[in-house]
Amino acid sequence: MKIACLTFERIGQGFFYTGRLNNGRNFNFVYDCGSVSRGQYLSAAIADTRDKMDIFDMVVISHFDEDHVNGIAALIRNKRVKLLVLPYVTWLERLMLYAHSTSEDREYIQLLSDPIAFFSNNDRFNIDSIVIVGGPDSPPSDNPDMLPPSPENTTEERNNIDFNQMEMQILVKSSNDKKLLDEISSTFSTNRDNIFTSNRRLSFYKTPFSLIAGNIWEFHFYNQQSTDTKLQARFHKAILLWIKKEGIEIEHIFDDRYRNDVRLIYKKFYKNLNQTSLILYHGPTDWQQSLGNSLTYVYSNEKNGTLLTGDLNISKVKVLADIMAYYKDRIPKTGVFSIPHHAAFGYWHFSHPSGLENFEAYVVSAGMNRKHHPSPYVIADIREYCTGEIIYSDEGRSYTYLVLLD
Repeated sequence: MKIACLTFERIGQGFFYTGRLNNGRNFNFVYDCGSVSRGQYLSAAIADTRDKMDIFDMVVISHFDEDHVNGIAALIRNKRVKLLVLPYVTWLERLMLYAHSTSEDREYIQLLSDPIAFFSNNDRFNIDSIVIVGGPDSPPSDNPDMLPPSPENTTEERNNIDFNQMEMQILVKSSNDKKLLDEISSTFSTNRDNIFTSNRRLSFYKTPFSLIAGNIWEFHFYNQQSTDTKLQARFHKAILLWIKKEGIEIEHIFDDRYRNDVRLIYKKFYKNLNQTSLILYHGPTDWQQSLGNSLTYVYSNEKNGTLLTGDLNISKVKVLADIMAYYKDRIPKTGVFSIPHHAAFGYWHFSHPSGLENFEAYVVSAGMNRKHHPSPYVIADIREYCTGEIIYSDEGRSYTYLVLLD
C-alpha cells in the first residue's frame, strides 16, 4: 500500500507545507517555507523536515512574501533539489514588495532582488532544474478546457510502474520562443544577461503547467498574476524616471542605499499589494484508487485532493471565476483547501454560492493572536455557508492528514 503523508507545518504566522508520497521513501515535495512568528517554530519544523527528507524532489514557491520564503534557504541548503518551481513575478513586482516590506533580513532581500542568481549559488544549493511558471495566454473562464486531463493507464501499464522510482513527468512543453524568452528575462530579472541562455538549468512554462509523479500523483499549477496592471505601469514609469534622473544602474535598485527613495515612490501609488500567486492542486491521478483516510478526519474516496492557494485574492469576481474554470474538474475532488492569505478579510469571497462551499477541511495557516489573520468574519462566513471543518495550523498545532493508495 502506498501512502501520501501531507502536513501543514507548525510555524505560526506563515506557510510551510510538506508532502511525502510512499511515506517519504520515494517522492518529497514542499510548498512554501516561511514564518514571521517569534520563536523557534520555523527552525524546528525545518530541522524535522530535513531529517525526514534526504532529497527534495520538488520545492514550490507561491510568491515572495517573507512569511512564505524566509525558510527556503535553510531548508534546502546542501540538499539535492530535483525541481524548483517559481512563479513568474517581475522585478518590478518584487521591488514593490521590497518597498512595502520592513524586513532587514539580508538573505531575504538577496532572494527578492534576484531569485535566479540566489538559487544558482552552487556553494549553497544543489538544484537540478529551475522552472518559472507564467500566467495563461487567455483567461481560463474563456477557455475552460485549458487544464489537461488526468493520465489514464491500462492495468498492464499500472502493474509495470516502478513505484520505488517515482520519477516526475512534466505533461506540457516548455517555451522555446526566443522573443518571448527575451521578454520574460528582461522583466523577471534586472540582470542585463538573458537568464535563460546563461543558466541552462532554467526553463519557462506558461499556465497550464502540470506534472505527475510515478503516475500515481498529479500536480497542477496556476499562476494568478497581479490584476492592477494600470497602477503597476504608473509605478514602473515613476521608477524609470527616477533611475534616469539619478543615473542609477537598474541592477542596483535593490541596494540598501536606495530603499528609502524606492519606498517614497511606492507610497505615492500603493497602500496594499495585489500580488501574483502560484496556486497548486495535487492529489491522486484518476486511475489510482484512494482509500481516503486521515489522522484527524475521514475523507471520502472522491475528495482526496488538496488546493494550496498562497496569497490568492479571491474577493475579485473575475479571479475566482478563472480559478473555478481552470480547476473545474479538480474542485469536486478537493477535500483540503488552504484558505488564502491566512484567512485575511480582504482576500475572501463572501458572496454565495461561490463554488468553494463543499470542501471537507478549510485550513488556516496563521499565528495566534494576530490582529487580522485570521479574520473572524472569514471564519464566521465559512462556518455559516461551508460544509467542512475549519482546521488551524499555528504556533501550537500542525495538521497532518493521510491519503492511502491501493
